[in-house]
Amino acid sequence: MNIKNTQPSLLNALTIRNSFNHYNQWIYNKIKKFLGEKIMDVGSGTGNLVELFLPHSDYVLCTDLFPENIDYMKNRFKNNKNVGYILGDFVETDLCLEDYLLDTISCINVLEHIEEDYKALEIMKNILQPHGRIILLVPAFQFLYGTMDIASGHHRRYDSGVLIKFAEELHLKILDNFYFNIFGIIPWYINGKLLKKNKPYSETLGQKKIGLYNKVVPVLEKLDEFNPFPIGISEIIVLQKD
Repeated sequence: MNIKNTQPSLLNALTIRNSFNHYNQWIYNKIKKFLGEKIMDVGSGTGNLVELFLPHSDYVLCTDLFPENIDYMKNRFKNNKNVGYILGDFVETDLCLEDYLLDTISCINVLEHIEEDYKALEIMKNILQPHGRIILLVPAFQFLYGTMDIASGHHRRYDSGVLIKFAEELHLKILDNFYFNIFGIIPWYINGKLLKKNKPYSETLGQKKIGLYNKVVPVLEKLDEFNPFPIGISEIIVLQKD
């Protein structure tokens, strides 16, 4: 399963996303209770979430397809000895990843980039220690799939029940499953389906909008807790290896 040649480099979009520190914190707040001590982060990009993982973990193994992303993280975390790096497709690496004794695999906005997503999830399961956890965050609902998804290298968005079916077939226990950020649906639909903007979402925003968004996110986070509908821009599912 080689996805390197089919995926665009998103270094610019990811670098811009560094400024979305409150949004990154929001994601972290949703998953932090499921994180263990030894984490493999699949598709780490520029390390926005890795930075939040490190103070509360013993070791984080970062993986990414692109050398420029690995170089960026090596510089970003150059003073931290509890970070490791794998360049390339983690499912095709020659390293024996089981030797890392991983208790958590985080895969945040990455599974949609992998053509053989079921196979990738199966390999994640095999890498984990018994009772280890897989944390997935994926873009939700195929009806939202548009030009921004294409520009971001997404093969798909995930309709309700798809990941649950994967989990059942792989005999993974579902610890939690919920939708995240209902407020992102309308701007994504407008930009990606109506206006057909051909770039990742973060590249559609200027510095003023990013600053405003950062100020609004803590309010959105609190409001999202009261969302009564089974819908959101993203789906989060947490799985455990029995």
